[in-house]
Amino acid sequence: MKQTRRIAIPLLALAFCGQSAFSQAVLIPPDKIDRVKAEWAEKTHGRPVVVNWLYMTVRSNVSKQASGDYMYFRFHYMVNLARMYKIPTTFMFEHQTLVDPRWRNFMKMVIKDDPLFEPAMNMQFGQELVEEAGLKWKGENGPWDPHPSVSYHSGYDPKTREKLVDLYMADFKEVFGRYPKTAGAWVVDTYTLRYMKEKYGVIASAECPDQWRTDLYTLWGAPQNTPYVVSRNNAYMPAQTKENSLGIAMFRMTGGAEPIHHYEGGAATYPFASMQMPALFISAGRYAEWWLDMLGEMPLSIGSITPGTETDWIGPGAEDLASMIVQRRELGMLRTETISQTAEKFLEEYPLTPAGGYNALADCNDTFEAPAGWKPTEVENYFNLAVKDRPEENAKIVSNLTKVLDWRKPHKATWYSSRYYRCGLVWSENDFRLRDLYLYDEDVADSYLTQASQARDDVYMAMPVMDGMQWSSIADGKMAGIRLVEVKPDGTREPLKAGAPKLDTPDNKQMVVSFPLTAGGDARITFDEDAATFEVSGSAAPRNWAMELTWHRPAQAFWNKITPPEQGANLDFFKISKVEPQVLTYTWSPPTTLHQPEIGLARTTYNYAVRAAAGSFSQPAERVVLITPASGKVKLELAVKAKQIK
Repeated sequence: MKQTRRIAIPLLALAFCGQSAFSQAVLIPPDKIDRVKAEWAEKTHGRPVVVNWLYMTVRSNVSKQASGDYMYFRFHYMVNLARMYKIPTTFMFEHQTLVDPRWRNFMKMVIKDDPLFEPAMNMQFGQELVEEAGLKWKGENGPWDPHPSVSYHSGYDPKTREKLVDLYMADFKEVFGRYPKTAGAWVVDTYTLRYMKEKYGVIASAECPDQWRTDLYTLWGAPQNTPYVVSRNNAYMPAQTKENSLGIAMFRMTGGAEPIHHYEGGAATYPFASMQMPALFISAGRYAEWWLDMLGEMPLSIGSITPGTETDWIGPGAEDLASMIVQRRELGMLRTETISQTAEKFLEEYPLTPAGGYNALADCNDTFEAPAGWKPTEVENYFNLAVKDRPEENAKIVSNLTKVLDWRKPHKATWYSSRYYRCGLVWSENDFRLRDLYLYDEDVADSYLTQASQARDDVYMAMPVMDGMQWSSIADGKMAGIRLVEVKPDGTREPLKAGAPKLDTPDNKQMVVSFPLTAGGDARITFDEDAATFEVSGSAAPRNWAMELTWHRPAQAFWNKITPPEQGANLDFFKISKVEPQVLTYTWSPPTTLHQPEIGLARTTYNYAVRAAAGSFSQPAERVVLITPASGKVKLELAVKAKQIK
């Protein structure tokens, strides 16, 4: 108790200094509570909405120059905040905190026996753990280094990974008297998760939301925000069968990907990076209100979100966000749980990944400051700093950015995911596109399952069918996607304009998206766990409709790099390689690094196919595939198996 009192004054000062004008709680007014609760119950169909407050990186220092005091008092603030609002909180501790006497003593006194807190493992580590394992520290920036090949298990051979885990777990148990149920990091590797599941009983993990080449982690294609059950061979692929399930529920950190703007935020700067959305945890205010309302927008199995941040990133919105969550919890609209609490319930009910819906039928473009990736001036500054050798293309991108990605227009987005695929739809006013479609195969192993990562970055991908970020060309003013079109008598095709979508989730497996067409009639898209069906109906509907898949540039892993033979081609690391009436075949060679291809691991190449159970494929022009309906519908079979070809 004396130690707790000694830290109270600096904590209050830290909390006060963190506030700013844009960060303020937006609570439901008393006179609107009944209406809001009724609308919430109607939208959610009574399905659970869960908030998992997560600090994904708790470390005691970053470099030789960084002050441990700063991190220490930030951590105390996190603890006091959780207690103040009675929010169950998961802390992912890096190893350095477990062996620091000051941290260890506090954790034993305050965290260990308090059911409000879940101590968990952060799978990133520093110099002290590496040297304890008898290894040479490869870091160049002091006792902590962000590079995956230095401070993540994927940078070591499997037996060394086991040794590092065993050392961590021994120190963790000495502090907390038990092993963690949750282990995660910005990027996690499958072998280490499997080892921890089998030896230590870990049931939950957490990873970064989707981002392309941002920082040193590329993760692209997994379910956007619904927890998924990990495959034994690939932490970034949901398992399709119980035999190949790892029995670990995976969560997306920092609130997951924002569903409207996040996805194509890197289209202008591709292949360099995708933008990261401002973290929900540090934004609060109207942005957080929009995000919390969105969680109740027709979830399927569960509406889930993991607000949180690193030790040294606590923003002014933390307390405001907490008060907003607590009010909605007290009104019975959502639950607050630790990661492992949710994972236990989730895995008991869903041994395999259930269908998930993640939908935003209202835009948030006026509720927060747009980050880099949207603004032409910021994109231009980035080019001038990092990519000076293509001035003509850069100028075209800057000129076209707001024409083809005009975020001032109201947007809507829906995401559906299952254990077989994920699919993203977007509306920009009355323009409609299917902009994302990724497939899963539990037998596709992650690149580092048995080999150590050599480069300074890691890449985890699912299997692309449509990628609106990587296939769009801002320089040419064209966005990739699958659109509904009317085929004219002369063979030309005109996109059909669309009205506002409506959602229906009749059960925990299926999501139906319907919307009117400006030309007449209605469109209906039915997402089942293993297929998607597209229909246009109504007496005024265009009779000669079809779906047009277009792409405008090759998928590109590296910029101005000559890749060695074992790394495969730089361009077209995924492409449509064959078009047949009932089968669309893809060739995919996922990169193992985007920064250092000269030392990347040898890449594996796969073929996989999307089949038309109704309708047919044809290729009327270069980079165009036409999908013609049969008996008024197109049905795509999306449960696929990949074939390794080299």
